[in-house]
Amino acid sequence: MVLGLHVFDALEALVRALELLFAAADFVVKLCFVLSKLFQSFLHFIHLTGLSIDNVSDAFFDISLLGIRIKITANSIEEVKSFIAG
Repeated sequence: MVLGLHVFDALEALVRALELLFAAADFVVKLCFVLSKLFQSFLHFIHLTGLSIDNVSDAFFDISLLGIRIKITANSIEEVKSFIAG
């Protein structure tokens, strides 16, 4: 009978060790999930920053194109006035 109790004690220790192992594995899985979400958020932030920089550079480019178009339009008006006057 004493031998049987030792087996149960050993099995109980094994079950406790497995519970601890599964808890640690569950923690690692949850930690990896959280880290992947943080990394995904970081990548989204980098992407948003790149899009913002691209939008600002596009806006400056559009402003300079508008300035060129205004100059071309002013030159065209001057040419038409000189053609009409001439």
